Amino acid sequence: MWTANDTQGAEGQVLEWLSALIIAGDGQAYGYRQWTTGLRREHGLIINKKTVYRLLRSADL
Repeated sequence: MWTANDTQGAEGQVLEWLSALIIAGDGQAYGYRQWTTGLRREHGLIINKKTVYRLLRSADL
């Protein structure tokens, strides 16, 4: 996971961002692909959808 300014992000930070996105959601049920898009747009991450799937699965989200 890399940010737009070439710094590597930690998985813990990405999990915090995912949790915040899920809590702040509008009641819709989103999949890992849409959460990946949200992370890319809001935090400028360069992240693979499979990585987001693995993180969500490991955190039981």
